[in-house]
Amino acid sequence: EVLGRKFSLHYDPINESNTFTSGDIVEGRVVLEVTKEIKVDSFFVKLTGDAHVSWTEGSGDDETTYSDHERYFKLKQYFIQESSKKGENVLNSSHKGYKALIHFLKITNLYNKI
Repeated sequence: EVLGRKFSLHYDPINESNTFTSGDIVEGRVVLEVTKEIKVDSFFVKLTGDAHVSWTEGSGDDETTYSDHERYFKLKQYFIQESSKKGENVLNSSHKGYKALIHFLKITNLYNKI
């Protein structure tokens, strides 16, 4: 909690191993709670999904290291749009939480390059 504000972002696992594959939709919730009135210009989240892999084969002079990086998604989702009038958006403590279901992404380019 910072200055009377509590923010959390949760995604919903779709299986016991907590993994996603091509075509899966990742869903989650954004929760913003305030303990006193605050003025908000805008409220958004930025999400990035990256994968990194690295391994070594062979040994000695025949050792080769392989690595790769892939970006699966990068998005910015607004929950409160910026207004032309500063401070027009007001949240107060009677607002028990800003909860929104968001579709983070549909994984479409997840594949095995090896």
